[in-house]
Amino acid sequence: MNAIEGCQTYIIHPQNVGAAAFQILSKNQNLPGEFWVLNSTSKGVFLRSIESDVIFISYEEYGNPLSILLGNKKYRFPMLQEGEKVFVHQNYLEFHSICLGLAFKHITVWHPNPVENSPLSLVERRKLAGEMFSHIVHLKGKVGLAYLAAVLLSEKSIASDHISPLTHAVCNAKKNLFLGNVPKLVATLEPFIGHGRGLTPSGDDFIIGMLLALNRWPGLVPLSTTKRQRLNQSLVARFRARTTNLSVQLAISAAKGLADERLVSALDSLICGVPKSLESASILSGWGASSGLDALLGMFLIALAYQEE
Repeated sequence: MNAIEGCQTYIIHPQNVGAAAFQILSKNQNLPGEFWVLNSTSKGVFLRSIESDVIFISYEEYGNPLSILLGNKKYRFPMLQEGEKVFVHQNYLEFHSICLGLAFKHITVWHPNPVENSPLSLVERRKLAGEMFSHIVHLKGKVGLAYLAAVLLSEKSIASDHISPLTHAVCNAKKNLFLGNVPKLVATLEPFIGHGRGLTPSGDDFIIGMLLALNRWPGLVPLSTTKRQRLNQSLVARFRARTTNLSVQLAISAAKGLADERLVSALDSLICGVPKSLESASILSGWGASSGLDALLGMFLIALAYQEE
């Protein structure tokens, strides 16, 4: 680590930065820019810019479009307080209160691995989906939107024992996907947006998982490129109006087929069987209290879509 001139501050060289985070940093370093500490957790620190963009300084080991991955478990910033200023200079972030900086001049920009395999059959995908869901429930319990699994895993559009508006929304969404009626599909999915608590409510995680599956594996449902783009734009616009800034940015990334490494791996496991499904499910279960399971359920909507007779 090197000292910043004029201050006993040290520069850390992170392992990588997600493409979306790098773009946010690049547009905020000309002033110099300012961020504020939004939230400090055991897994990292959320920062918010003056334009309400959010980036995450991650203590974890997984790439993410919005993360700066430190890559060394000894780095922790427990003294940072909510609302504290963080300064963006030309090539580094400066945490003045703790005399520390993060350099990103020559940093590696993280992208998920490209799709390299073909989709499994619908029957095989449904089997993997059931196994992955059961494994996460075994590890975490029936958290978040777990009750939607009954209708998502079913071969028929039926109501589950847990009657709720979101259950009916899933049934209608299955139909509208194949009708290709984007306005009706958006209206059907709208109740999910902002549903729940936290920085990324459960309903948001569901839609983010759905958007990721739709855009990383666009051939799974019969939507044209134009309709898929219209669906992306409509859902992101509703996210902007109704939910958190972090959810908005995750939805924007998902609409480009980008997401946390754990979500991408779980999705690919579900669609093509690689990497191994239970390993991916175990790792995904660690993404938030219920976020991993909720996002997986959203993936099911695309991965297990069927045409109504």
